[in-house]
Amino acid sequence: MRRRLGFGFWAAVAWLFIVICLALLADFLPFPRYDETLAGPPRSGPSLAHPFGTDGLGRDVLSRVVYGARVSLGVGIGAVLLGLGIGAPLGILAGYRRRATDAIIMAVNDVAQAFPALVFALAVVAFAGANLRNVLIVLGVLGVPSWTRLIRGSTLTYAEREFVLAARVLGTRDRRILWREIVPNVAVPAASYAFIGMAVVVVAEGSLAFLGLSVQAPTPTWGGLINEGRTLMETAPHVVLAPSVVMFLTVLSFNLVGDRLRSLTDVRESGLEPVRQAAPASSLPAATHPIRDCLLQVEDLRTHFVTPRGVVKAVDGVSFTLERGKTLAIVGESGSGKSMLIRSILGLLPGTSVRGGNVYLSGDDLTTYSPSEMRSVLGPKLGTVFQDPMTALNPVRRIGTQVMEPLRVHLGMGRRQARAEAVRLLASVGIPDPERMLRRYPHQLSGGMRQRVTIAMALSCGPDVLFADEPTTALDVTIQDQVLRLLHRLREERDMAVVLVSHDLSVVARWADEVIVMYAGKVVERGPAESVFSRARMPYTEALLQAAPRLTDPVHHRLRVIPGRPPDLVDLPAGCAFQPRCAYAQERCGREAPPLFEDGHHYACWYPLPLTPAISPPPATGPLAGTQQPAADFTEEAESSGR
Repeated sequence: MRRRLGFGFWAAVAWLFIVICLALLADFLPFPRYDETLAGPPRSGPSLAHPFGTDGLGRDVLSRVVYGARVSLGVGIGAVLLGLGIGAPLGILAGYRRRATDAIIMAVNDVAQAFPALVFALAVVAFAGANLRNVLIVLGVLGVPSWTRLIRGSTLTYAEREFVLAARVLGTRDRRILWREIVPNVAVPAASYAFIGMAVVVVAEGSLAFLGLSVQAPTPTWGGLINEGRTLMETAPHVVLAPSVVMFLTVLSFNLVGDRLRSLTDVRESGLEPVRQAAPASSLPAATHPIRDCLLQVEDLRTHFVTPRGVVKAVDGVSFTLERGKTLAIVGESGSGKSMLIRSILGLLPGTSVRGGNVYLSGDDLTTYSPSEMRSVLGPKLGTVFQDPMTALNPVRRIGTQVMEPLRVHLGMGRRQARAEAVRLLASVGIPDPERMLRRYPHQLSGGMRQRVTIAMALSCGPDVLFADEPTTALDVTIQDQVLRLLHRLREERDMAVVLVSHDLSVVARWADEVIVMYAGKVVERGPAESVFSRARMPYTEALLQAAPRLTDPVHHRLRVIPGRPPDLVDLPAGCAFQPRCAYAQERCGREAPPLFEDGHHYACWYPLPLTPAISPPPATGPLAGTQQPAADFTEEAESSGR
């Protein structure tokens, strides 16, 4: 954490701590009071007795700067707390209740935000009087619209999350949900914005003081000290420079702290930006492989994370090829490295990762691309559909804005042309009344419609490869079938390749041409879908097939499970990683890690299952039932073999 925050953050925190402590303890510090005239020779420069010198009346400038910090920081902190105290409840109420409440609050908020802030502050202070209370109230009220909009956006992000919905299902009162589920999450962006808001208020108060509309003399403020020293610039410039430098460093520190706290939750820190190229010394060595004539080629791809516990080998030596017009499915238990493999191919990794190997797209090595070059590939050539469409869509932006954005950024379309293309895209993925849908927000759509929107966005620039990371998770069976049929149809129409990550073996058996089975970051079986499912050679693949529930099982039948737990990726066992859980393990399995053998398809096992049909993938339910020809074939083979 200390490395992530950086030296600048801690230096800014140290400066703010010193300034606040001096302001609080000013009455107990051994220097003259701020209003004590002739404490030293008038207009004298810095000395041991007066480190910041004296002003035109012989008053100690250091003491006046320290006492001025009380007013400037007091107004900054007080105004932010006042704006937060009013704006936060309004924002939470608008984001949580939505509908009419949201419309009314945001309409009033937009009107309030339209007023010029500084002009409004000047008018109110001039009319009500220039004193500390009026300045604090005016600056605090001016911050309410910004706080309301910020908190509303954060609340919308969390109001539809699974943990909030679970609390509602349990019958929890709204007040408790707000305090226990939403407020702690909203507090993170609010804290970062508070520091930036303090910087803005300190500057605003200084501007009012410079104009003589803040706290009146002899009480010092930083803006007032700068105003008083204007006439002494030629003979005693230190009178202006001292409060100016202190004010500058304080405002800069507030901004640094707020910006760094914000960046901790930004997309770049969460792994949604192309990873920066690591230095050669910290990169994993890459073996040399021939570049094949195919659309996508992944060779010996590895992604490791350095943690306090050790190196986590999330992806460890994965290789495969993918032809245009084909669907490759990646299956495995949770934590086996499926989603991390997709992110490694796309370069969507946190900065703490170390990546090795090669990824070739039509012969071009993507691992050598800079972040700017990679951004030109993501979208036009590589499209992605993430697992949760609600988190993949920005909750505070309309659907039309989000669908049009890649069209305008990557294809350079004008607003009118992009809107027409967005309508066509939404219609192509089966969304009714696309014109009206463009004006809606993500929370106004069902889960299936949101997933269709993300598919439309992924296909907007005509990618060559579409990555679908469990696109049917949390959708009902009917919607799952619709989404998968849509992906299959679009693949055929656009002649693109699809990489499908799924835990549903019936889905994989029906839609995939080739299958990769992953365990502990490695490929343990790879080949054509029919061959892998009907004649599994790796015991782990057989265990996955057996663990899937079946409609033919008797009532209250105990579900089949894979014994044991997945291995710790920091401390992998010697030899085969699946050996501690394997019913067929022998002594050699604990000593040597098996390579990928090839016999019909690839598998990593010293003692593979015999070349007989293993077990059928589970038949689909709902609309998939009766139409899944591959699964039916596997079932017949399994029954005829007696296994």
